[in-house]
Amino acid sequence: MLSFDCAKLAIDSSSRALNLLDRFEFSSTYGCFDRYFWHFKTSDFPSASYQMGGEYLARLWAFDHPDNVWFQNEKMLNYAKSAFFYTFQIQNSDGSFDEWYPNERGWAGPTSYICHSLYESFKILKPYLNAKEIEIAISGFLLAGRFLKQRDEGEVLTNHVALYLLSLAEITELTESSEFEEDFEKGLKMFLNYTSEEGWSLEYDGADFGYALGTLSFLARLHRIRPLKVLEEYAEKCFEFLSYVTFPDGSVGAGLGSRSTVHLYPLALSYWQNFSSVAQRMLYYFVEINKFQELKPADQDDHYLFYRLSEYLEVGLLDVQINEAKLPFEKELLFEKYFSDSGIRLIKRKKSYVVIAEKRGGALAIFDIQKRQCVHKNFGWVIRDYRSNMYTSLWNQEACILREGVYQIKSEGVKVPEKYFSPLKMVIFRTLMMCFGRTSRTAYFIKRIIRKLLITPSKSSRYSSVRSIKFESGTWSVLDTIHGTQERDRVYWGGEFIVRYVPQSKYVSHKDSSFFMKEVFVENNDVIEIFETISVEGDC
Repeated sequence: MLSFDCAKLAIDSSSRALNLLDRFEFSSTYGCFDRYFWHFKTSDFPSASYQMGGEYLARLWAFDHPDNVWFQNEKMLNYAKSAFFYTFQIQNSDGSFDEWYPNERGWAGPTSYICHSLYESFKILKPYLNAKEIEIAISGFLLAGRFLKQRDEGEVLTNHVALYLLSLAEITELTESSEFEEDFEKGLKMFLNYTSEEGWSLEYDGADFGYALGTLSFLARLHRIRPLKVLEEYAEKCFEFLSYVTFPDGSVGAGLGSRSTVHLYPLALSYWQNFSSVAQRMLYYFVEINKFQELKPADQDDHYLFYRLSEYLEVGLLDVQINEAKLPFEKELLFEKYFSDSGIRLIKRKKSYVVIAEKRGGALAIFDIQKRQCVHKNFGWVIRDYRSNMYTSLWNQEACILREGVYQIKSEGVKVPEKYFSPLKMVIFRTLMMCFGRTSRTAYFIKRIIRKLLITPSKSSRYSSVRSIKFESGTWSVLDTIHGTQERDRVYWGGEFIVRYVPQSKYVSHKDSSFFMKEVFVENNDVIEIFETISVEGDC
């Protein structure tokens, strides 16, 4: 058995977390974690998502650990209570919370996230609250539940649906009310409708590996309250799928999912290891190879710090069972596995393990199994035209065609949305939200417009390409033929890059420090060809 102290990673961030909190008890913002609002005065509203730090403080107060100086500390208990009640103070009258801008009235993100965090805090703090304070909390939970059951986002983010189910189950448990049961059953059907038989669930237009683990983490908490067989069945399928995109360097997905995330959720692995030998093996491998050092909570920005810290404390001292199961790349057998719904192709050779994201323009990663490292990444191309518009092949595309041992992927160049606020645009936006965002219907309409502008691509451009990938005589080769280029275009090719707007993405990884894009010289020609070969020692 291996042991790993996940809690230590969270405890090490206690000073950073407390520095984000308004700790002055006579302040009108006592308990606010949004330092940009209460201290810097650079924000015009307190983002409620920061308030998930309250759960972290409550857990820190209750967690007995030799490095935790805040265990059973009275000052920490008061800080946790201040954060708990400040969160209800900034709750909207319809029960929702605002994360990114005033009157956002976000559904599962952030209202369900925050409800879950409040639920965990309440379980710890309840013995130290008076009757009036408990009444305030219960009223806030009911208000949030009634908001959640009236709406959804209109976009397919299955991790949010899992959170929605978790919130309804937790609010039902706290309030002993049956009013959310019918909505829970409808939500469960919605969740299952968004899942693939391959073992993953939709995140916008495909499978995302970081959020797949996030969904499994939320379902683990739900399973504690409601041990439904359907949750166990989904978890088993999902871990089987994720095992194929668990790579020799101890990473998951290589940033090739629909939302390009790479974050790990230790609770997803520690909880489900009791139900899945694959989850158990994945957990062992992560602990053995990188000890959860990849994208630690402290590596993330202030906004997402608290999404992670409580989970690491919740896991605590992690005991990892060792079993005889093997991940796909560890097996001796050479194979090729294709997940047609997600467009993910995995190829195991003697020394190399290769993933091709065919529905993302043929984005490619190659791993050396023996050295346990990624040796090559080529996510495709990016073009800047003479008007500074940006286009890329790294978007949702059609699957490839296999011709005589060559994988061919056709891609249409998609214009990448690039939107930024000017002072005037910001004033107009804030005015619109203050005037028209007071109802959830209008708030959701505006949010859909924002998502369309930032996330949904515009129609295809004049650019297109064909990517050909093949393995021959122990060497991998990649050939891109790009059509539609002009002399004034700037073409960048290869390496690792992310173009889609996703808040929990674009984090640095030292493992990928050697993979960068190269500029390609464009002559006065509308067709260019770019070619490279990659060899893994001993491969055949």
